[in-house]
Amino acid sequence: MSSVSSLGRSVSVRHLMLAAIAVLLAIVGGAGVAVVRSVHELASRDAQAANATNASALLKDVRFHVVQIQQFMTDAAATHDRGGVEEGRTHQQAALDGLTRLETLLPGQVAEVPAVSAAVTRLAETGERMADTYIRDGIAAGNAVMKAPDDGFDAAAENLTTRLDAIEAGVAAIVRQEQAGAA
Repeated sequence: MSSVSSLGRSVSVRHLMLAAIAVLLAIVGGAGVAVVRSVHELASRDAQAANATNASALLKDVRFHVVQIQQFMTDAAATHDRGGVEEGRTHQQAALDGLTRLETLLPGQVAEVPAVSAAVTRLAETGERMADTYIRDGIAAGNAVMKAPDDGFDAAAENLTTRLDAIEAGVAAIVRQEQAGAA
């Protein structure tokens, strides 16, 4: 009878040890999963913060290209050299490429990009029309295209500047939010 009694105790001790080991493994496994999730979340936040910061720098490049569009179209109008129009179109494409990259960096967070892209195209088209009018029809006709209140070059530039200001404010808010989340 003593052997049955000791067998029962040894089975009980064995089961207790196995149960304790199982509990410890579950705790260690759960902690490991929590650590992996935390690391993944931190890496994701870092990537989002980097994308927001890169988007901010990219918008500065886009604004540079917009200013260059204005400059080259105005130069073409003043000098009657269509080479400025081609340079302006090159900067138009660079601005549009930058806006496309912006959507890639911050998908779904910059709803204004299509409107800004359309405004960039409108500025370049209006600038080319203005330059061609100055070259073909003279100063008075060119001035009329430049100063037309709704669809002139100055109006297109002002519209685009307003849209760029809005998109930059939105991206700056995203940058602040990402930096606050990373802190």
